Amino acid sequence: MKIGVIGCGYVGMAYIALLANSNKIVGYDNNKEKIEKLKNNSYFISEKNLVNKLKKHKNNIEYRIYNKKTTFKDEEIIFVCVPTNYNEKSNSLNCNILNEVICDITKKNKNALIVIKSTIPVGYTDSITNLTKNENIVFMPEFLREGSSYLDLKNAERVVLGASNNFNDKNLKLIKKLLVKRKTFFKMSTKEAESVKLFANSYLAMRIAFFNELDNFAMANNLKTKNIIDGICADSRIGNYYNNPSFAFGGYCLEKDTMQCSLLCKENILIKNICISNLNRKQIVLNKILKLLKEKKGSTVGIYKLEFKKNSDNTRNSVMIDLFENLIHNNVKVIIYDEKIEKNKYCGCKVEKDFQKFILNSNIIIANRLNKKLKGLNNVFSRDVFGIN
Repeated sequence: MKIGVIGCGYVGMAYIALLANSNKIVGYDNNKEKIEKLKNNSYFISEKNLVNKLKKHKNNIEYRIYNKKTTFKDEEIIFVCVPTNYNEKSNSLNCNILNEVICDITKKNKNALIVIKSTIPVGYTDSITNLTKNENIVFMPEFLREGSSYLDLKNAERVVLGASNNFNDKNLKLIKKLLVKRKTFFKMSTKEAESVKLFANSYLAMRIAFFNELDNFAMANNLKTKNIIDGICADSRIGNYYNNPSFAFGGYCLEKDTMQCSLLCKENILIKNICISNLNRKQIVLNKILKLLKEKKGSTVGIYKLEFKKNSDNTRNSVMIDLFENLIHNNVKVIIYDEKIEKNKYCGCKVEKDFQKFILNSNIIIANRLNKKLKGLNNVFSRDVFGIN
């Protein structure tokens, strides 16, 4: 089977790696530089499992530039993994790129099954189906985590398919053959599947915000956060997972999905306040750092890595970027240690390549997540109590 994947980001590359095991895959992207690198087996992803699978199945993968000349004439199924960024002015997800891609595919190959993987607002799939008069469009929400995307996809706990009542049996069998196998499978309306995605991520954001607020309480009252969490999470109804405090939740999905979810029903007070809690957490952490700096009578904060989580090379919407910018705004001298930054300066601040010099020149080192390098240092500020994401 020949399969197309449009958008060679983390989601797209995870699907390319998984499906290339027994299919011919064409990965499309409009970024010429990225496509050229992928053609030369040069990967921008730090996730080892994903890169290893891409290398292993490289003979089954072809990378092409996506533009108006793209034909899609041979693909039986096309996964669309393009960005739908949150527009704060309109309080909605921007689906312009997605619209263009789906309309383009429909014009060139109306028989191809189009599987939307991008995050979309509730009602979008029905809307684009009516616009294109194409019944071969479905929505399958993805629940991948950056840093473990391939394993999350391979070992997915469930597959959710949102499809119209007219979705034919042939395409249903095709989806099941490719992705379901022995996984739990839910087929539902497109609006229900779209809601699953937004509410699932909103719940995860809420859980992070909850344990961060617990940590706010512990910091304010000089209590040990881990002891409180251990006591709470021994309750099987709560569970000992997704409970490690951080400076705040960041990344590409949780915040935008929660904001979009809060608009679904304006009476929903809880979901609406998750992002407010997250903003409050950032301010509390900033105030704590400024207080510690004053107590140490120091002037320099060392930022240990700008990524928002372990095993990620992405700083998009990273809480570390927010803290960095707020420290600068408060006239704090900042130096950065991050092996992934090639330049000697980042936004006017020094990027220290030597870790020992970084330690010596930092009055306080802030790290969203700890690792062996920071072990034993007495000037590290982190809210990581378990050493995991």
